[in-house]
Amino acid sequence: AVWRRFMEMSWPMAMIGLSGILYTYLDSALLGYWGFVEETGWYNAAYSIIHVVLVPAGLIATSVYPISSKLFKDSEDRFQGTLQVQINVMILLAVPLVTGGIALAPRIIGVLYGPEYLASVPALQILLLIVVFVFVGIPLQYGFFAAAKQMTMLYVTTAGAVVNILLNVLLIPRFTLYGAAAATLATYALMFALQLFAVRQI
Repeated sequence: AVWRRFMEMSWPMAMIGLSGILYTYLDSALLGYWGFVEETGWYNAAYSIIHVVLVPAGLIATSVYPISSKLFKDSEDRFQGTLQVQINVMILLAVPLVTGGIALAPRIIGVLYGPEYLASVPALQILLLIVVFVFVGIPLQYGFFAAAKQMTMLYVTTAGAVVNILLNVLLIPRFTLYGAAAATLATYALMFALQLFAVRQI
């Protein structure tokens, strides 16, 4: 009975992880599949920087999650207050990262990869915009987990994965790595909007 209960709680988390893998790595796979080999390198150079920039958001959210889980059971007001503080902190971190990153993108790419990778600058500038959606959205995501609403997040990430596939198929053949970056940005924007909608419903 205990293991059955754990499986019931955890299988949506596994599916959320699979959806995340899809909308994170499918674009690179499709770029390579359609023969945009050089563009795949440029795109992954930009995306690697985004992965590093997103690390603080994950660390903060996972650190606060045990507290949020307890507060959800003990006090709805304190739970919401903690969630709001997280969101405020994330906004304070995200805004300078995004604005500074967009302004300094040519220099960042030049220093890290060299002038032959400058074609990845516009992709990096597009991808930097997802930082806002991730930083503000991740407290909401962990809030759903604390409230045992894993299925809500599964619906959100599944919708994101489906939209990401469609947009990549439409945009990559025409715009290569910039189409992939735009598809990624649209995916994260959609998932953030769905999270906000779900929060208001709950």
